[in-house]
Amino acid sequence: MLNIFYIMKVEKFTIDLRSDTVTRPTAEMRDVMNRAVTGDDVFAEDPEINELQSRCAKMFGKEAGLYCPSGGFIKGHEVTT
Repeated sequence: MLNIFYIMKVEKFTIDLRSDTVTRPTAEMRDVMNRAVTGDDVFAEDPEINELQSRCAKMFGKEAGLYCPSGGFIKGHEVTT
C-alpha cells in the first residue's frame, strides 16, 4: 500500500513532514527563531528570504527566485504564468 504521508525513519528517530503543525520545536530551535533577523518578504525586506531566493536563482541559472510558503501559493503562480 502506498503511504501518502511523508514520514522518514532516520537512525533512531522519526521525521514527520506531513505538516508544520505536527512539529514541536526544541529549545534550540526556538532560540534560533528568536535570534533570526526578519522583515517583510512582500516588500523584499526579509534578508533570509532574499538570500534564499538569490541562492536558488543562481543554483538554477535563473535571473531571480521566488519563495512560496505553501502549495497554494505555488498553484496560484503556476496557473497565472
